Amino acid sequence: MKTGVPIDRFSPALTDFSSVSDHNTQYFNYIELPDFSSKEFNITFHQGHGLMFKRFNPDNLMHVFHDDLLPIFVTLDELSLLNNSNTFIIISDSKPPGIYANLYENFLNSKPLYVHFLSKNHLHCFENAYVGLNKASVWYQYGFREPQGPLQKPHVGPIIIHFRNYFIKQFSLISPSEEKQASLLVRKYNRKILNEDKVINAISSISGYNNHVLSLDGSSVLEVIQEILKSCLVIAMHGSLLILSLFLEPYSIVIELFPYGIHPDISTPYKTLCEFPELKLFYKAWKNDFKSNSFPHPEYPPEWGGILHLPSEEQRKIQSSLVMPFLCCDNPVWLYRIYQDTVVDIDSFSILLQTIIKDKDNYVISDKHQRTYHLYPGEISSGCCNISDETLTLMWEQPWNLRFLDVVQLEYEVWLQDIERDDVQAFLMKTTKFVFPVKSAKKMYYAWIRCHADGLIGPFSSNPIICSYESNCSIIS
Repeated sequence: MKTGVPIDRFSPALTDFSSVSDHNTQYFNYIELPDFSSKEFNITFHQGHGLMFKRFNPDNLMHVFHDDLLPIFVTLDELSLLNNSNTFIIISDSKPPGIYANLYENFLNSKPLYVHFLSKNHLHCFENAYVGLNKASVWYQYGFREPQGPLQKPHVGPIIIHFRNYFIKQFSLISPSEEKQASLLVRKYNRKILNEDKVINAISSISGYNNHVLSLDGSSVLEVIQEILKSCLVIAMHGSLLILSLFLEPYSIVIELFPYGIHPDISTPYKTLCEFPELKLFYKAWKNDFKSNSFPHPEYPPEWGGILHLPSEEQRKIQSSLVMPFLCCDNPVWLYRIYQDTVVDIDSFSILLQTIIKDKDNYVISDKHQRTYHLYPGEISSGCCNISDETLTLMWEQPWNLRFLDVVQLEYEVWLQDIERDDVQAFLMKTTKFVFPVKSAKKMYYAWIRCHADGLIGPFSSNPIICSYESNCSIIS
């Protein structure tokens, strides 16, 4: 059965097979066969609800969470299948399980199916299969058609919080304790911080927190996440480990370090993450401004920024260049700069750390005196209006939910329209009674009312209130 299929499913494809939009390696289509052809196959049936997709880059932790796990979560939540014991994922790319296979294999209670490992001698039929991933949680694009940058996704914050809670429970992680720590995320083989000890000393002396140095070279992803759950300050060189900032508690600090020659605005996936207001994270970027503190590696392989395979003139040009906005994915200037090792200037780093800690402390004090969420006033009730002696009297009752809200400033917006005219007059009132002189008691008017509560504006009354000489308004104001 086919529903919702476009007229031309080959222009360019039926749908995306991953959460990355319109990428030619991620298209999905299907091949049609007549029903009698099933006699030619050995058929294996798979029971349950399968979500079929392609992983985008399963060897990079940023892509694992941003492009796969979060969209899987959103899709299954939308289908009400997230907690169904018969739900499983169908991984349809041809890549090996990879170093982060555990995150996919234990994300649901049922193990995933790797299409690449299925028997080629059988036709595999699924009881229910859903193809592709919901993109509602995707907040960043990688620069395939324009330089990389954030997507306009204002509602990602609540999704991340929901995902975070699910992940912690699903992987049996321990909820954070009252005692907080600072975590320095490091890389052992490239993009190194060469004066790591001095950075650690600065963090300890300025923040007062105990320090933990975390690396995927010595710990599993889940072990790193567990430590981040205990952290209120995370510092790292630009890299995929910073995606784990989504596990930080509210009011935590993230400091992202950039090597020489790269302006922080060139690549902002983690800044964008931290700026979702619901997460209440504090973000600062530090960049190395001293070329003498930069240690590039022209001898590295090209994918790690090596340039010795290039002509001498091009090498010299790259060595004297700063990174400018570029298209994905193998820009040699970007690779050369991003894989540099760095000596962090302790003076500028310390000033930045002191500033953000002070900003955070001031915000927390202020925020605790404010509501952490906004509740809108409802629709006014029992509105009525009559006209007598050339006076229009309009009265109503306040929205019923106001008695549960701690409202300081309360006003009502009244719209009044002569039914014989198109123009509308608007008024702002502080009471639930409105008196207005009219030229004739025989006139008829429409009235609409909505409530303003501390700057939040509720809905207008569903239907216009009729104001006329015959109407009977019995509310006692």
